[in-house]
Formats: sequence, structure tokens, C-alpha cells
Amino acid sequence: MRRFIVPTLLSLTACGPDAHEHSHEGAAKLTVSSIPHPPAAGLETRLELSLTDAHGNAAAGLERSHGRSIHVLLASKDLLTFAHLHPEDFGPVGEADLAAAKLSVRYSFPTAGSYLAFADWCRKGMGERGASRLDVAGQPAQASPDGDFTRVKAVGPLKVALHLPGGNPVAGQEAHFELDVRDGSSAPVTDLEMYLGAEAHLFWVKEDLSVASHGHPHTGAAHAHCADRAQVYFGPKVPFRATFPSPGRYKLWLEFQRGGQVRTVGYLVDVQ
Repeated sequence: MRRFIVPTLLSLTACGPDAHEHSHEGAAKLTVSSIPHPPAAGLETRLELSLTDAHGNAAAGLERSHGRSIHVLLASKDLLTFAHLHPEDFGPVGEADLAAAKLSVRYSFPTAGSYLAFADWCRKGMGERGASRLDVAGQPAQASPDGDFTRVKAVGPLKVALHLPGGNPVAGQEAHFELDVRDGSSAPVTDLEMYLGAEAHLFWVKEDLSVASHGHPHTGAAHAHCADRAQVYFGPKVPFRATFPSPGRYKLWLEFQRGGQVRTVGYLVDVQ
């Protein structure tokens, strides 16, 4: 196995009580290794995740958040591919794995090119995060960047809309937006379910992969990222807030669960 170590990228997130910008002084460092190296399009790749402290030792105090040891979110530079993975998706994670702070996920990259691997986890009751860039070899190459600005999308039997009441977001200013979930007849859906501790998950990433964030719906009340909370939203609308650090094109990936099935939908947003 050959190890690659890529610098952790600056990762900004939504401001406010639902924010997930929770790395702090003394936070663990994320290192990512791949088998094979480099990863190749179409082949299953094992991504090994190692968390270390400032002295290079295994980061102590890693604990499960919403039943998962670490949350790994992958996005391609063409903004067309997204995945949300956990080590538990591929087998049991024991206390020895948490103590060693060494975990892994598996993924088959559909295309060659640049990807961002973003991860967040909880340690000693506090949320932390890291990110690395991955270069995937082989064919086919990634397509031209996503240019679909459609605001209402078909997701299985559902119609899912993104509402931006204030228009396009402005860099550095908190943006308010809503996910609106309807059935095939446009009737409101009111039976959304909690998925990994929240009614929905938001992952946004800039087109150059320089910044990204993972967050949850805005509730207006402070809650600890590492703790579960009661369900607030059942649909059809689920509100979010985010502050994008710089102008440019971003992709917003949203996940929600209904009837035991997780749905994923993506939207492009130009930040002024």
C-alpha cells in the first residue's frame, strides 16, 4: 500500500446553532490512504482513515455520533457525483477500532478526476472535521461541470424543490433556503423521518473543491452536534441556513428519508 497525505482544506460551514464548523485547537488530524493507489475509476477502492493527535499518536476519545463512528462525504469536481459513507455500512466497528482511531470505507469512483473527501466525527464530546483531495485515475474522465439550475426535481415518486426566498446568496452573508418535498400529485409530504440524527442533511461544496460543509436543518435552538435531538420538521418544508465564504458556483446536496428510504437531490447555486 502506498500512502498519500494531502493537506486538510479550509472547510467553512453554516453559521448559527445548527452549524457543523466544529474543529478546534487540538482537533485530530485526518489522513487518508487508498488501496489501490491511486484510486481508479470503476474499481472498488478502500479508503483508510486515520485520526492522529498533535504528537502523531492515535487520537483518543473517538466516539459514535448518531450511531456512526465517522461520516465521510465524497464529491467530484464536475459536481455530478456525491456519496455519504460510514465504516458501519461495510461491517461492524468495535471499541478497539475507535481506540486505534483507524477506520475505513469502500467506494467505486464512477469517473476519473478530482474528488473531495470530507469527513466529520466526534471526539471527547466535541465535533471535528477534515478534508482531503483525491485524484482518481483511469477512464471515463469526468464530464463537463454540472450546469443544471433546475429548482424542482423528480426524486423517485417525489417532487423536490429548493426555494431561495432572498435570491442568490451573497458571500459572507447568511443565506436562508428551504427544501420543499411533495408527492407526485404535488400534495405536501408530511411524514419525513429522522435520518442519522436529523430530518435532512446538507452538504455543500464549491466548484474548485476548496471549501465544503456538512450541516443539518435550522431549528433556532442550540443543540450539540454529537448528541441526538427530537424531530422538529416532518415536511413539506425543511429550512436551512448557510454562509458561503466566497463568490462562485456551489453544489448543494441534500438527503432525507421517507418510508425507510433515503433520497438524495442536488442543486447548483451561484453565490454573488
